[in-house]
Amino acid sequence: TKQWMANIFVMTTASTDGLLGQIMLRDTHDLPFDYLNSYVGDIMDVPDDSLAAMARMHIRNDRMTLVIVGDLAVIEADIRALPALEGVEFIVESDRDYREPCPRTGPSADAASTFGQNHSSLRRMARARTVDRRLFLLLEIAARRMNRDADARLKTEVGVTSAQAAVMFLLSRRGERRMGDIGDMLSLNPPAVTGLVNRMAALSLVIKTSSKTDKRSAVVSLTEKGRALADAADHVLRDLNTELETRLGDTDSDTLHRVLTSLAVDA
Repeated sequence: TKQWMANIFVMTTASTDGLLGQIMLRDTHDLPFDYLNSYVGDIMDVPDDSLAAMARMHIRNDRMTLVIVGDLAVIEADIRALPALEGVEFIVESDRDYREPCPRTGPSADAASTFGQNHSSLRRMARARTVDRRLFLLLEIAARRMNRDADARLKTEVGVTSAQAAVMFLLSRRGERRMGDIGDMLSLNPPAVTGLVNRMAALSLVIKTSSKTDKRSAVVSLTEKGRALADAADHVLRDLNTELETRLGDTDSDTLHRVLTSLAVDA
């Protein structure tokens, strides 16, 4: 597994696009500057027993989905008799529940219709699984992909990363903030906040000064350059939101907004 991860990493950085993608990942998540250089060595240094322990923790049989396709009338009794499936929820579906038929025209249409009628028993599916939709994983994947797309557009059109834009939005709307407040609002740990703010200060996007009430704490405020770029970044993200709403449609957009708002507030 370690060798596989190392090989995949090398393959993904073999092209210019792949290397740029890894650099974007590093910068977006404020990873150490030498992350790409040390990745393979860090992976290979993970002890085998630690890897095995993590596998046992996260790869769980009770959260796996078993899909069985066939003539349900013939195989159902044998499936339900399997000791490994004792106590497991069974959901029986036909493929028409999730797949639209492909329309056909021409001489093959009648033959295809006859085949469907004569083999309708083959178009039944028995799915045995525990109730686990892996919502967290899907949210994580969707968030990473959307953040990657936003980051690429912000860099192209404004010249800032999505993480930098988030800090600028916070400061633009709420005024100067302590470093700790920025970390709390953006869910970043102190080292990540320090690195992010220092890079932004070097680009003249923010100014970092000592707090008047607590000399141990630093206060961050926007520069005029940072305020101008925050406005530009806001237009980019508004366009992304509009594109997403158009793609989802009104009903799904409203549902997604309600669910994500609930998750954000509860968190």
